[in-house]
Amino acid sequence: MSIRLLFCLCQAVIQTLAWHGISEGRHAEFFPYLRESGTDYYLTRSRTLPLAMEVLDAAQKEGIKVFVSCPAMLENPDSIVPLLKNHPALAGYYIKDEPETWDLPDLGKLVSRISALDGGHPCYVNLYPNWAWGGKEAYASNLQLFADSVNVPFFSFDQYSITEADGKISVRPLWYRNLEEMRNLSLERGKPFWAFALLLSHYLGPPSPPAFYPVPTLGHLRLQAFSDLAYGAQVIQYYTFRGAVDKEGVRTPVFDLLKQVNAEIHALSPVFAGADVRQVWHAGPSLPDGTRAFEPFGPVASLQTGEAGLVASLVEKGRRQYLALVNKDCTEAQEISLNFSRKTKQVGKDGKRSPFRAGAIVLEPGDIILFEL
Repeated sequence: MSIRLLFCLCQAVIQTLAWHGISEGRHAEFFPYLRESGTDYYLTRSRTLPLAMEVLDAAQKEGIKVFVSCPAMLENPDSIVPLLKNHPALAGYYIKDEPETWDLPDLGKLVSRISALDGGHPCYVNLYPNWAWGGKEAYASNLQLFADSVNVPFFSFDQYSITEADGKISVRPLWYRNLEEMRNLSLERGKPFWAFALLLSHYLGPPSPPAFYPVPTLGHLRLQAFSDLAYGAQVIQYYTFRGAVDKEGVRTPVFDLLKQVNAEIHALSPVFAGADVRQVWHAGPSLPDGTRAFEPFGPVASLQTGEAGLVASLVEKGRRQYLALVNKDCTEAQEISLNFSRKTKQVGKDGKRSPFRAGAIVLEPGDIILFEL
């Protein structure tokens, strides 16, 4: 396996990727915003090869890597991939979003062909969430079919988990099951997975309206990104960059939130990048579909939560083990109580370790807290 592909498998930093949202011809103008936000990668599909090269040239000036695509690349990879593969800003090839099961044989052939032409850059395919693609009963088998048919070096799926209807914020009931399914696939196949957080408000369908995806708050972004990390995701993706900078080039209130969360994700990399997530549980009065209830283990003597509960993750990195706790309430802070049977250190988002004193802890909406066991 080439050195470049290794970034997908054993990276030193949790990376972030923004899905499109910049109008063609304006990437040189907008990429400085992307860089300032702390986002590492951009994904786009261009109408022509010259426009794709224009995106790559603009990205190179800002130190950004791009997953690129254009119809000519997909239709005639033998001619187009050699023109793209040596560009310094190329991260990989964006092949398809949300394929149907009947797409998989031809998709597998296309990915194999492009991979043979360029073994140094990965092919990217993004999968449906588990409330689509035949629903939750068929989803796990469809994941296996995809993995058998399409040889990509990592798995990616989208599920935008936070919705609003009649003024009430809700978390999609199958989101955590989806994370469980992707983690299981990742472990079985020995390949990392990538997951999403949502930047751009838009309507659902159907029934829509009144249900829609709201403009994200800090708590919304943290819940999505930190839950993804707790399950082992190695790249956090955002849909779309237009939620942070609108089509006129004006920063929205989401821009500063994106910048803050990206900084927090990068700062947590020493714990999560390339780590093994040994177990994931849910602590609290309710247990989401497809998940396991938390029980005290090893040095964790007791854990009490509020009504919303927590995602609890046992993370192993080298010779160290960590307990990660994520507040599942994305709108309200939650008070929890935690006790260990031996002296334990809390790991701050700046990486500093300090002795932990047992007792009540207040976790901000969607926020994460880490302990070195």
